[in-house]
Amino acid sequence: CGARSSRATMPARAFDAALESHTHRKDVEADARVADEAGIGGVPSYSINGWFLAGNVPYARLARTVDLALRAARPAPPTP
Repeated sequence: CGARSSRATMPARAFDAALESHTHRKDVEADARVADEAGIGGVPSYSINGWFLAGNVPYARLARTVDLALRAARPAPPTP
């Protein structure tokens, strides 16, 4: 089967059998519905505390977004 990833961590025969028998079809379709409802139309896509990035995002932009999301999630320190 041409769809197999060379980096798959499960045995090739088990992967091919699951693919051909549609073992995980319902799970994949459910995930696709959730992604569609969230406006995710491709991979990679990242949702980080309400921040959304799509596509091949440079590492610096991803790291900056994570930092901003973490800062926004922290409560402000108490004022003296």
